[in-house]
Amino acid sequence: MNKVSHSYTAQYAITLSGELVPHVFLCLQEPTGKFRPRVQKTVDDLMKQFSNVIVTCSKSGKLTTQLYTSFLSHVMLPYVGTEKFLLIIDSSGGQTNPVLYDEIFSDNVGLPSCTVKVIPPKCTAICQPCDVYFYRQVKNFIKRMHTCPYLIENKREINSCEDAIKIHGIIHNQLSAPVFKDMLRYAWYASKLSDDRDIFLNVNDICFPTHILNKPCGCGKVSFIRCSRCRCTLCFPCLYDKYHPTVCNSQAAFDD
Repeated sequence: MNKVSHSYTAQYAITLSGELVPHVFLCLQEPTGKFRPRVQKTVDDLMKQFSNVIVTCSKSGKLTTQLYTSFLSHVMLPYVGTEKFLLIIDSSGGQTNPVLYDEIFSDNVGLPSCTVKVIPPKCTAICQPCDVYFYRQVKNFIKRMHTCPYLIENKREINSCEDAIKIHGIIHNQLSAPVFKDMLRYAWYASKLSDDRDIFLNVNDICFPTHILNKPCGCGKVSFIRCSRCRCTLCFPCLYDKYHPTVCNSQAAFDD
């Protein structure tokens, strides 16, 4: 895959109960709108390695109506099954046709199971939970990774397509930890779509508290992050290059 910067769209979905839907849908930018065979094989291999990321592409790096339909089919449908649910969406063109949802989501007797509510134009920034709060945490996490002192010292960048997949594999893994449940619920409260608000810790509190600098990584290097699942402090290579989610002891409790 090309070792250059690319535009992409990362589509996450969060629930009112404070869960992150099990996959993130990543749309990379490809000039032809389609992966070449060799690149497709690489992408397929990466999706096996980073199994919480579903990868596709478009010419712009943005979701077309067809790709949005793929997001619904491959990310949302496996999560909701035949259960009835309410889906809140933006007013983007191609996403507001109710037939689209009726064709994908149905209950056990074949009746539509998805109720769609569309956020009015120009209101996304004030009443869409992901935009109001959640994506701020995602962007903060991305910035932390790109500006990691280890990368700067080694004159290294993580801007390739492969890096984009890996970055969101890590971010999704970390933000789907139970300790972030109240933070995800707060996104709904901040959007005025819920009255429930609990005290919560955000990405800086959980993953990047300043005191971890006093506790080196198990390999002896300076710590970069504290895992939201197992609480281990990790240097950048142990998090990223060794891909910590594959060895994480996620059963550890998080009480501080």
